[in-house]
Amino acid sequence: MKSLRTALISALITTLTVNTVAAQLVTQLRVSIDTFAIRTIDDETPSRVIFVGSQVKGEVALVAALLPGQNKAPVSRVLPSEEWWNHVSVELKRKGGDIIFVHPEWVSSDARQTLRAGDRLSAKFVLGDLHPGEYRLSVSLGALHSEAEWFLVSNGAESDDLRREFARYNVDHSRDREALRKNLLALAAADPLNASPWIRLGDIALPDGSVEQIRGYYDRATQVLEERRRKFAAEGRRDLVAAIEGQRAMIFAVRELVPHYVKNRSTLVLHADVLGGRRYILRERASGKVIRTISSNDPGARK
Repeated sequence: MKSLRTALISALITTLTVNTVAAQLVTQLRVSIDTFAIRTIDDETPSRVIFVGSQVKGEVALVAALLPGQNKAPVSRVLPSEEWWNHVSVELKRKGGDIIFVHPEWVSSDARQTLRAGDRLSAKFVLGDLHPGEYRLSVSLGALHSEAEWFLVSNGAESDDLRREFARYNVDHSRDREALRKNLLALAAADPLNASPWIRLGDIALPDGSVEQIRGYYDRATQVLEERRRKFAAEGRRDLVAAIEGQRAMIFAVRELVPHYVKNRSTLVLHADVLGGRRYILRERASGKVIRTISSNDPGARK
């Protein structure tokens, strides 16, 4: 019995030693879809969406990593062919529908037949148009399977929440300043407690808008901010109330500066600087010298 126990312990030690010394290649197959991130609506709705009319684009990636070990011999995985992406199966399931295998158009790929530690091979693809609905997409390559991507295809009109997010998407994809102006107005209508569209409308009107136009946009912004201040004050959210009051004071200070700026626009430049937090900077046009800065922390700041 003693010799049997000794033999078992010896075999166990040998096994542990082999597992520690031998390196192991770990391979993952991943898929990602280009989507627009939206505010969380509820637990049942994906937080990433593709709006109808946008191409469905994605990427499949093969990633290899070597687990720690003392084996110096190269460890690799042989792929089905250099054009390995042609062996990838793409599985798509629409909520309430059947699973279908789709055949994407592969648009760019990393050709390689051998996958080694540290490699990341990718293949980008485009799918045809998808009808509105909730989808899960996954891929497989031989015994490798990816996790599913969960996303929504929307026409932007299914609910107030999606109308708001569609308006925000259009703002981010505006072609020019006039399109941006129209899209900001649509976002302001879809998201009435959001002051940002009105602030941005005032900002983009600064270079050539009239005093009445610029002030009108900033006035709407301060009205919305006051509504939000009252709402959070009633909820006892002192931190948010303080932040809103600072923002409102900043916009009001800019509003008061507008007539002077417009009158002297030939020699002055007033613009919004959003890096590191929004602030407004008034400069001499010729020299670039800063005359005044206005921020939510110090709306009356001067230089």
